[in-house]
Amino acid sequence: MSKNIGPIASWMQKRHLKGITQIEEANHGWEGWSEKDFVRNLRDKNIIGMVSLVSDVVGAYVVYELREKEIFILKWEEAKELAGSRVGLVLMQTMKRKAVKMKKDVKGVFPEYREDIPKYQFFAKNGFSSALRRNFFPSEPDLDEEIEKKWRDGYEFKWEYSDFKQLDSEEEKNDPK
Repeated sequence: MSKNIGPIASWMQKRHLKGITQIEEANHGWEGWSEKDFVRNLRDKNIIGMVSLVSDVVGAYVVYELREKEIFILKWEEAKELAGSRVGLVLMQTMKRKAVKMKKDVKGVFPEYREDIPKYQFFAKNGFSSALRRNFFPSEPDLDEEIEKKWRDGYEFKWEYSDFKQLDSEEEKNDPK
């Protein structure tokens, strides 16, 4: 029996994949990553995954790539039923601390989906600058237009490690206690 603790940040492990893929399915349906996609990506030496756990249940996760000058977020999701709780905030604070230690910026580009507006607002609230990138992501062609590929807009978010002096005050401001 697990204690009612959390949220806490932890390294992503194979045992977390069931909870992660359930969040993917709930948030993105068929467009989300499968368990095989996660395993394939996490085998790369520069790809890292973290989860936010509440009583051993995955509430949020992030998959990121360590690049020379930045930490690049590949995936960031929260369980819809826990959105607005501290599950995402714990991951955000952990990533910012890692970025400061490594002297790297944190960056991510996400496809524009109306249902992801709370995610964009979350990043903005936590000190990330944002910019709309037009025709950034290839999307699946419509059945009628099998040959022509359509492009989807995306939002780019960036947090610079030079902003680390603000980190403690941001945490105090965003911590609901």
